Amino acid sequence: MVALPRNSAMPRKNETTATKVFIDPVVLQKVDQTNPAGMSRTAWVNYLIQLGIAQVPGNQSPYEHIDE
Repeated sequence: MVALPRNSAMPRKNETTATKVFIDPVVLQKVDQTNPAGMSRTAWVNYLIQLGIAQVPGNQSPYEHIDE
């Protein structure tokens, strides 16, 4: 993960940034299958990302729960 410089603030809710992300086709298929009616794909992906971020405590690796 790339850390943002300290003086770089995250965009506010009313600001947007142009960023392209490559999503695995299998994951994208699942995203499209579960996308609620009336919600754009972008809004749905952003919502799912926010849910995922909320589930990982600060500075914890998302892979810590996987048994080796």
